[in-house]
Amino acid sequence: MVPGTPSTAAVRRHVARTRAAAVSAGEWCLARPPVVAAALALLALGYAAVRLFSALPAGTWPWLGDSVIFEYVGWFLAEGNRLYIDVWEVKPPLSFEVTALLAVLAGEHVALYHVLNLLANAVTIAVGAAAAAGLVHDLTDDRLAAVVAGVAPFALPTYFYRALVGFKPKYLVIATGLGCLWLAFRERPLVAGAVSAAAVGLWQFALVFPCCVVGVCWQTGGRRAALRAVAGGLGAGVVVLLPVLYWGALPAMVAETVLAPLLLTRGQPLLARVGDIGWALGSWAPVALVGLAGVARSITAGRLAREWPLLVLVGWFSLQLAALDYDNPPDLFPWLAVVSLGVGLAVADVRDRSGGLVARLPVDGATLARALAAAVLVLATVAVATMGGFVTDPPRTDPKTYDTTREYALNVSGPDDLDGVERQYVYWNRVPIANCRAFGAANQQRLVRRLGLAEGQRWETAPCGRFDPTWRAVRSEYGFGGGNATATAGRDTQR
Repeated sequence: MVPGTPSTAAVRRHVARTRAAAVSAGEWCLARPPVVAAALALLALGYAAVRLFSALPAGTWPWLGDSVIFEYVGWFLAEGNRLYIDVWEVKPPLSFEVTALLAVLAGEHVALYHVLNLLANAVTIAVGAAAAAGLVHDLTDDRLAAVVAGVAPFALPTYFYRALVGFKPKYLVIATGLGCLWLAFRERPLVAGAVSAAAVGLWQFALVFPCCVVGVCWQTGGRRAALRAVAGGLGAGVVVLLPVLYWGALPAMVAETVLAPLLLTRGQPLLARVGDIGWALGSWAPVALVGLAGVARSITAGRLAREWPLLVLVGWFSLQLAALDYDNPPDLFPWLAVVSLGVGLAVADVRDRSGGLVARLPVDGATLARALAAAVLVLATVAVATMGGFVTDPPRTDPKTYDTTREYALNVSGPDDLDGVERQYVYWNRVPIANCRAFGAANQQRLVRRLGLAEGQRWETAPCGRFDPTWRAVRSEYGFGGGNATATAGRDTQR
């Protein structure tokens, strides 16, 4: 033996210790489904990112879509402007406060700022997967079912592709919504209430989460726990509203995020909307059916008292999609995340085989559960591997093409009503917008005319954040006073 070399026995001991450490680490992970689900989500998202960005020409980015508004407004606020007064927005403030913070961290580096927004999406997706897995594991004590619930959303390519485009608050809604419910089941009422308030600060329809949290806390800890949840929610709500209060924009926020949606909601034939949703689901439809069946099983005796929040959430978000708010596929994501919990419950039910058709099949429950879980995981794997076709000539934007020689309706005061290309321009070049309605659309135009804010002027020049005329129009619309608003609305309609 050469002097200084380890003996064969020492090498064997080292290999044995290494193997034991690896096995121990593997067992540690397998015993913690939230960790596994989050790791798989990040792995899938990382692979999808490599596929997408390697398919783009150097220096280009995927077309930002409406993410350009969230990211631009974040920078706009970081520059000292006021939300709801200097820029009109129907969304609650927290998502813009998040992007404003990222803008401060990035400084003048636009590409770095955009990357930080993409990383924020990745983190929140991982947190959402972990929360889903944790919820299902606590409800079923089934580790496989928990992991399946966390990764089931990846069977829909739009779910992960949209995270690679730009900031999307729906991922934060999922992370905070499922997270607060998990915390409530784990009897952490104060933190659960605070996180549920954050969900509402991102999206109005997330109001269902604090309602469920208070209900669960009342069940598990009585009146005291429910009050702690309410206190946590109120405290977090105050923190979220601090920038709005500092801007003096609270009445403007109420006008634009609470009252304006009551005037902008337009009906669409139910069958047409269901058809649009079915088209958006695509190959995820079978997964959705499994998930809905899993949630429906919560109605059975002995489970309803504990799993009722899942039924409430599925019902609420189904109503949102069918009748209130569905404009594009990301509106599906909260519903999809909740239905994915049902996928996990279905896997656990099949393993248990406690009744119904499954109990009469000539196959043991464990085999059926593994087969169902494998089917969902294979669908997710195929979706990520193929990227749903999004890597085939994906829509892209090249910041270098945006220069002042292009006719983007730009002048010394900046753009007026921006279309999709102009939005890309003002984002990548940090061009100050000309007025608070620069990111206007048909809904804003209808609202301005409905409120009579642009008499004899272009609608884009109407001031933002006007509480009084918005409140009068709501009173008139819903029949509890406001005759003047009715007359004004009539004049606007005739113009």
